[in-house]
Amino acid sequence: MREGGDKVCGESATQHWGLIDGLTVRRLYTPRLPGHCARHCLLCIAGAAMECGSQEVLCHVLTWVTENELAARKFNDLIVRLGEDAHGGLKGVAGFLKDYGQLLVGLIGFSFGAWRWWLYHERVLHKRLADYISNRDSRLKDIRSQALEAIQRPAPGQGFTAPSFVNSDLKSVLREHRWDNAAVALPVLSSADWQLSKAIESISNKLLIAEKEAVSLRQELCTAYSLRGAVASSGARPEWHAKALNHFRSAISLPGHDNDFQLRELEAHQLRKLGHFGMAEIAYEHVIELAQHLESDRERDIIIARTKRHLAEITHASSPWNAYRMMTAGLVAGEYAPGPIALLERCQPLTSWERVEKGDAHYLTAYLANRYGFTNVERTQLSEAQTAYESALLSIRNESWKSGRSTSRLRRLIREGRSRVQRAQRSEIYDATWLPPFQVKLNQPKKPAAEVCGSRGDQTVPETA
Repeated sequence: MREGGDKVCGESATQHWGLIDGLTVRRLYTPRLPGHCARHCLLCIAGAAMECGSQEVLCHVLTWVTENELAARKFNDLIVRLGEDAHGGLKGVAGFLKDYGQLLVGLIGFSFGAWRWWLYHERVLHKRLADYISNRDSRLKDIRSQALEAIQRPAPGQGFTAPSFVNSDLKSVLREHRWDNAAVALPVLSSADWQLSKAIESISNKLLIAEKEAVSLRQELCTAYSLRGAVASSGARPEWHAKALNHFRSAISLPGHDNDFQLRELEAHQLRKLGHFGMAEIAYEHVIELAQHLESDRERDIIIARTKRHLAEITHASSPWNAYRMMTAGLVAGEYAPGPIALLERCQPLTSWERVEKGDAHYLTAYLANRYGFTNVERTQLSEAQTAYESALLSIRNESWKSGRSTSRLRRLIREGRSRVQRAQRSEIYDATWLPPFQVKLNQPKKPAAEVCGSRGDQTVPETA
């Protein structure tokens, strides 16, 4: 591929040139779409290969006229001058070309260009490519079947090392399909072998490009499913949440995306919204399992901390005490270690968004401590939450000159977080609408009797049980 008048993937229009078998040069103008340049180039090559079918000579002539209109006009003038002194039919042709040649060249170029645009414009190019592949595979299947029918299978009357194919029969099949028209005079078998070696090299390169294209298409399809799921998830009706779950699962089902922890996290969130807490818990645990294989220790700790907080929120619906133990777990000791807050502490310094997540984790822990009357723990966690939100705001102010994008959403979350903390500090009123509703179970784990107090005491509770 080489660049024409415009830069490839440059301005609003893209000019692609493709050299196909040293014969056809095709130029295609297509509107620029972000991320589609490679695909346009690939389809240009395919489209150029499809242009000249059974009427190959006529197609190449028309293509040459279209791409070299100035040269065609010069050639028309040459024929006119040569035919001025001629007699008979040649003089009549020269007279016709003198009167209408220039117009005819322009009309042919315009008509053939319009026909090619209609036949191979972007809306139908994939369909034309599918038809071309189908016809090509059919021809390959025919020649393969005919060649393999010339096989000489081991049988009585043959030597032990007799060739598998009869030389004369195979030659006739190859000649019938024009495998002896090499660039240099070679015997048909040598010519076929040389052409096939070049074909294998060319096809291998094309296959590599096609495989990369397939990966790119699957990535785009995954992105489309993910964005459609995000749109559906923004709705308030339960049926929209079910649609969002289906879209996220469709993205996960694509080859190469089964272990995408971001999609798995979105799937878990949707299950939680739909009230399928058991399935959501399994999905969150799967996210933690996938995060264990990340190369970056910091990224792994951030994802696990976030996911464990979501697990604690679900666990709160059936066992607030276990949720409290999960949030206050340390790094190594205890059933629920490492805890989300401990993991975030290990990742210091945190970004602004991560500080907001840390503030949310402290707020949840304070809410759970309030539920059991652990005043000191509650007071400490609220103070830590306030510190996290304020440090996030300070970080935004310090780095606003290099952020390069709006921070309005982040500022709103910080403002709302600080307001929640202040309300809890003043009147012990907590916002629990974002948590799953509490479900009473007869066999739910209970807090040890030694740690239960009838009034709101000031005693602390060990971080691990």
